Amino acid sequence: GVDTGDVEVQNQGDPEALNFQLPFGAISPTAEPLNSSVVGLLREGKLKEALQEIGRTGPKEIRQFAVALAKVTGDTKVVISKTYKEAGKFSPRTNTITLNEKALNTHVLLHEMTHAGVSATLANPSHPMTKRITAIYEAVKDDISNTYAKENIFEFVALGVIAQVKPV
Repeated sequence: GVDTGDVEVQNQGDPEALNFQLPFGAISPTAEPLNSSVVGLLREGKLKEALQEIGRTGPKEIRQFAVALAKVTGDTKVVISKTYKEAGKFSPRTNTITLNEKALNTHVLLHEMTHAGVSATLANPSHPMTKRITAIYEAVKDDISNTYAKENIFEFVALGVIAQVKPV
């Protein structure tokens, strides 16, 4: 089975049943709040446009990454929740990003969109990229200081990518 750590699993035999949850405690303290135009686009369900807007108006260090993520949104949906208990989550089963209204910042949005962009590939253990990343993860996981990034390959990738994009 898949070692999912803190990832909520409804059915371990089905990678589509995974829900990648980002707790409030895992948010970077330097995360930039999303500006009102980005939040407005997200409330309208316009994920691609919101990422493109970050690419135009966000902190210069994350603009290129936001534009790259905008290119792979596909039909990923986004909802803002007043009641969701964590900062954010991505559900591969529904292809939906849920953002907590109290965590509307660059870290949470880009983290969850990273899950959306790579989870299907990472769920395929025979994919060459998954094999390479798994080998790296296994080689370094005992030396990773971020316990959340140690949980599984999905969080390792999402947090590792976000850690390279400063400030988030």
